[in-house]
Amino acid sequence: MLRFLTPFAFAGFALAAPILLLYLLKLRRRETLISSTFLWQQVMHDAEANTPWQRLRRNLLLFLQLLILAALVLTLARPFTIVPAVSSGKMALLIDASASMNARDVVGGTRFDEAKRQALDIVNTMSGGDSVLLVRVGVLPEIIMPYSDNREQLRAAIQGLSPGAGSVDWDSALALAAADRLAESAAERVVILSDGGFGEVAALPGWQDVEWEFISIGDSAENIAISQLATGAIAGEPPQLFASLTNFGERDAERIVSLWLDGELRLSERMSIPAGAARPLIYGLPTTDYRELELRLTVPLAATTPDHLADDDRAFATTSSQGSARVLLISQPTAGAEGNIFLERALASLPGLEVLRGNPAMGVPSRIFDLTVLDGWQPEIGLPPGDLLIINPPRSTAYFQLGAWLDEPTRLRVDATHPITQYVDLSNVSLLRAREIVASGNWADPLIWAGRTPILLAGESEGRRIAVLPFDLRDSDLPLWIAWPVLMANLMEWFRTGDSASTDDLTSGELALFQAPVSADAARVTGPDGAAQLFPLTGASFAFRETERVGIYRLEWLAGEQAIRTDRFAINLFAPAESEIRPLSSAQLGSLSLSQSESDALGQREWWLIAVAAALALLLLEWWLYHRRNRLPMRRAPGKIATSRWWRSAPRATS
Repeated sequence: MLRFLTPFAFAGFALAAPILLLYLLKLRRRETLISSTFLWQQVMHDAEANTPWQRLRRNLLLFLQLLILAALVLTLARPFTIVPAVSSGKMALLIDASASMNARDVVGGTRFDEAKRQALDIVNTMSGGDSVLLVRVGVLPEIIMPYSDNREQLRAAIQGLSPGAGSVDWDSALALAAADRLAESAAERVVILSDGGFGEVAALPGWQDVEWEFISIGDSAENIAISQLATGAIAGEPPQLFASLTNFGERDAERIVSLWLDGELRLSERMSIPAGAARPLIYGLPTTDYRELELRLTVPLAATTPDHLADDDRAFATTSSQGSARVLLISQPTAGAEGNIFLERALASLPGLEVLRGNPAMGVPSRIFDLTVLDGWQPEIGLPPGDLLIINPPRSTAYFQLGAWLDEPTRLRVDATHPITQYVDLSNVSLLRAREIVASGNWADPLIWAGRTPILLAGESEGRRIAVLPFDLRDSDLPLWIAWPVLMANLMEWFRTGDSASTDDLTSGELALFQAPVSADAARVTGPDGAAQLFPLTGASFAFRETERVGIYRLEWLAGEQAIRTDRFAINLFAPAESEIRPLSSAQLGSLSLSQSESDALGQREWWLIAVAAALALLLLEWWLYHRRNRLPMRRAPGKIATSRWWRSAPRATS
């Protein structure tokens, strides 16, 4: 049923009276070509031609002008209908801008485009007195507009939203919305536009007494991703690329895998990836003389399985541009071997390391190293200076206490959020035995567990970084899996960069931390899109936070206006929660179980825009007809007065 918000606007129909009056009073004289004026003498002397009042004649222009008036009056009256709506009262509207929202499995664009259409529909059905808080949930969540009842401003804000390219921070988004809610008074409803996958969300302060609604976006789960990428080499052998392809969909898929070095195609292969499975890749690199490496997935022309998300179809790596780190390796000799070949080869395969093998019989050299690796051996008194990686320690130290041996193999668990254990998959690794270990104090975090016992501790104490593995590598098959070179690469980068992730293993949205050259006073970062940003340096380190876009970033260190060094670093998606694009009809947000439900709220859908469009169209038609009438040629025939052949309702010609 059509209703009106401002029915008093119908008083505007009274303007029809002046329009009709103008047509009644108007002297309709029109110049016409005739052959003689003799027959027109009576008409010229007819006084009725000059009378102010004329009989109202049939006139199309008059009819159109009355229609234009009617359309304008309807616009001012603001017609609306009552429709089911999501919005009711004060509402917080949270729009997911994560990488998975770039999936193109919906009609008319991406999932983010669909979320914007849903948000616009919510705004369009707002009732009088409703207000909406608009929050974009991205890597750095932001309040786009505080509580507002201005539909035009809300529409403009929603239209201006853009999706992100990484994982998002739901904790911060909810905290932002809660802070604005407390400042603006209580909200009645929270609406989330997302495809699900909220991850682990902490407690929800200030949101216990509101109504939650989840609107699921997306239609398909089909997606194949490059989920891991690393490069390395075994001593004396060519460098290799280690990667993993994961099919998150429900159907087997074929893809073309291509390897590019510095923009030049070096390898291309067609392969099949089973549904719901991961396929490892090991490629020999034809050269180490490259700066940028890219692995691409391409959908073959005859493929029947789509790939809805393109952000995870490319992965990047760069050669290390940092200075060499000096590493001392001291291993306890065993029967038939002077050292640990697995450890030596892992260290030798990593670029940027200057490795020296020490002799336990000679003790620790007086030379100071950036990192000392102690494998099954340690000095009788004290520990070497600098950073330490201790493997299979023979006894306790001031930093940790050793316990009993664990002789029963157990399943290993990994904290995948830490830079050291990122992309380290130990699900297939077997461990024969390990020592119980407890950190002395709070300097270390456990990162890998065997059952409930930690078997990797890492942390910082008094300015030195220390990592401890309380088992012999030869008591496990860890060195035989891809997880071993990945773990060692992560450890070496952690020792060199601290708590930030490796600059070759950064994921979208992570902090990139660099040690600045002594003579540099500024840094210039050029992103994958070619946009450059200049940052003045205020200390010995430089932190770059705007790492949302996937690709290669170029970092130039400047002294004045002169670039003294250029580094490169890669940003990849590598986020299973984003590559798993299966839309969820229900989701868990902290302690809340959200499900897609029908709202019983009612809203108002206004139709005044249609009336405006009709008025404009009628106005253009009236203008066109008026000018066409004046330009039409006159039909001339012998013995007949020239008249318009088209405008039948034209007034009589008068002198």
